[in-house]
Amino acid sequence: MHFFWVDERCVGPDDADSNYGAAKAVLLDPLGVGTKQVHRIEGEREPVDEADRYASEVRESFGLQAGAMPPFDVLHLGMGADAHTASLFPQEPLIENREGITTSVYAALRSSYRVTLLPGAILSARWIFFLVTGDDKRSTLKSVVEGKYDPSIRPVQLFDREGKDVAWFLDRAAAQDLT
Repeated sequence: MHFFWVDERCVGPDDADSNYGAAKAVLLDPLGVGTKQVHRIEGEREPVDEADRYASEVRESFGLQAGAMPPFDVLHLGMGADAHTASLFPQEPLIENREGITTSVYAALRSSYRVTLLPGAILSARWIFFLVTGDDKRSTLKSVVEGKYDPSIRPVQLFDREGKDVAWFLDRAAAQDLT
């Protein structure tokens, strides 16, 4: 089993905001996952360079030909209170990119850079699951699931509606407004 990252904040692995750091502490280290099985986005690097490096690592790991997308088995995504997923935010033109594997993105509302998989790479996954928790996401979740389809405003809808096999795991707080 190999572990890849969907996105990462541009911080070091010991930073409290590091997705890799959190996964290492609660999943990878307790399971004894070897470093050769972990393909992390190195958030401590310069964002544009890291996006290129990570795309190359993904291509090499899967033995991809030019233009091919990685056949991930499972992608675990979350959803922000603004309906973003991965690091694809509302009004971000990258939501249309089905050709590249990764990119760097500046999250203006969060004043930070991130490196993320692009829609084409995410949609290539055999199975996508969303884990959404918290009262702060309940109205957004309702608009995503029951509202008009508009991934430019609610990027998570793209993967919910166009993913191959999609499952949602919700807590009561997030799900309480769904009909």
